[in-house]
Amino acid sequence: MTERDTIIASHFDRLRARNVVKCDVDEAKVELHPQTQINRFVDRQKVAATKAMDLAASRAKANAPYIGILGLGAILILARRPISKWLSKIKTPIKPNNR
Repeated sequence: MTERDTIIASHFDRLRARNVVKCDVDEAKVELHPQTQINRFVDRQKVAATKAMDLAASRAKANAPYIGILGLGAILILARRPISKWLSKIKTPIKPNNR
């Protein structure tokens, strides 16, 4: 191989290496861009929220009778005053009108 061929080969090697570095820098710019990072973060949060929602739904299905009993108890506790007023109205006799 002559000196000229060596120079040409080293020139192509340098160009090839420069293109590799340039591609790596371009990829790094895309990966490190704030919008790319925000999109990646949002995607991770969506996946986490979906998993949590699925877990909550499966637990709610498994504990449906207990949740129903607790709901009924809460309704009775909140409605005890109107219920007691209604019962007291039923128990008290109706007074006749004085004419």
